[in-house]
Amino acid sequence: MEKLSREDLEENIAIIKINKSFYDGMPDLNLYDVTRGCWKRKLESVSKAEYVLSVALGEVKEVYKVIKWVPASELNRETIPYDEERYKNRIGFHGKIADAAIRDKYIGKSVADLFKFGEADPVKVFLKEAAVVSLPDDINTAVKPVMVIQTEEKPLVVCPRCEETFLMAKRCPECGQLMLYKEKWNKPKLANLEEWEMAANLIGATSREAADFVRKVCKNEGFSYHIGAVDLSIDIVDSANKMLMKTFMLFGNGDGFAFQPSSIEQYAEKNGLNKDGISAFLEDMKPFLRPNQKNQPYERYNGYYYINYEKIITNGNDMEQILIRLRDALTEVK
Repeated sequence: MEKLSREDLEENIAIIKINKSFYDGMPDLNLYDVTRGCWKRKLESVSKAEYVLSVALGEVKEVYKVIKWVPASELNRETIPYDEERYKNRIGFHGKIADAAIRDKYIGKSVADLFKFGEADPVKVFLKEAAVVSLPDDINTAVKPVMVIQTEEKPLVVCPRCEETFLMAKRCPECGQLMLYKEKWNKPKLANLEEWEMAANLIGATSREAADFVRKVCKNEGFSYHIGAVDLSIDIVDSANKMLMKTFMLFGNGDGFAFQPSSIEQYAEKNGLNKDGISAFLEDMKPFLRPNQKNQPYERYNGYYYINYEKIITNGNDMEQILIRLRDALTEVK
């Protein structure tokens, strides 16, 4: 059987091993349902994978084009009913059988050389960005990493040998590859929400839903967003697109949305904004705070107030309306 090499993977690919579930003569629908869920991975860790190789006993049985990676509860598999207790916090994908050219490239070939001996994880992602680095035979010969994003402290990089993502270190913590770094890293300037989402994904934030929330809010007149190195904020702007107030800020390190009462009040003071509208906003947001912050009076706490990702996802429409009311209040008589 012909073996696939790392150089053969020219797309962003996830390999999913289904050894325990596969059997000869397996119907196409059963193979699809078994392959697409349910897996103990974070959505962010597989979000860039465009194709999935379904592998049994080392051989590629089918190739799927990913339409969307989703929580397991959204899979709606026909042959395998959702079991909340068993599949909670797992993921899967919606997809379709890949085009003939992609299938011919992979089906019937072995992935044995793409895994280390004893590697048990059933899901492994291979990114095409990591394949462009020329690798020496010896892990003690330094190679340049695949640069991902500059955080406030250290860059996150991808090892070109094993494709592990880690904070900049002398060696890859997974395979021991010696890394070669530039003397100085420049922080990348992220151009749009898609680039921010990709960057935040790699450091563990639930950024897809958050970015979608930002997109939805900023479709309304008077709203805009601002992208920092790893942060993303929703701003209220005037007719000239000048920022009047920074409202929500999303931290790319996974801490969720936050807002800072003292900062919001300072914006109101500086721009002569409606303080009653600010007070109403702060009251409206209290039900969405993390439980340990609900009883903390705003006037006594100058730090950030955090909102869990789950509340953004399940209460996004309510929060959008609260922001719209705040926007409208800012233009009323002061």
